Amino acid sequence: MTPSSVSRSHSWYGFIDRSLSKYLDSGHLFKEFSLKFPRKYARNTQAENCTGDLVRHAKNCKECYDLFYQEDSKYCELGGAQASNIHDCTIAGFNMVNCYEQIGGLSCNDCSFGVYVSFNQNSYYLMNC
Repeated sequence: MTPSSVSRSHSWYGFIDRSLSKYLDSGHLFKEFSLKFPRKYARNTQAENCTGDLVRHAKNCKECYDLFYQEDSKYCELGGAQASNIHDCTIAGFNMVNCYEQIGGLSCNDCSFGVYVSFNQNSYYLMNC
C-alpha cells in the first residue's frame, strides 16, 4: 500500500473533498449574485471630465486619485489645491503649476523630476530643496 492510497482510504478525505467543492461553488454563486447589482464607479464630487477616484472640485483630470481643486492633470495622486497641468505627481502640494514627475512638492512652477521640493521655479532633478 502506497502512502497516497492510505491517505485517500481514510473516511475524512471524502469529507474534505466535498467541503472544498462546496466552498468553490459558494464563491461562484456569490460572484453571480453580486453582478446583479450596480456598483458605484467613483467617489468624485464636482469633478468635470475626470477619471479616477476621490476627485473633488477638479476639471480635466485623467487617472487621478485623492485630489482636490486641480485642473488639466494626469496620473496624479494625493494632490493639493490650486494645482494645474501636473503629470505623474504624488503628494502634489498647493500652488503647483506645470510640474512633471514630482514627489512631495509645494508651490513649484515649471519643475520636473523633484523629490520633496518646495518654492522653486524652472528647476529640474532636485531633491530636498
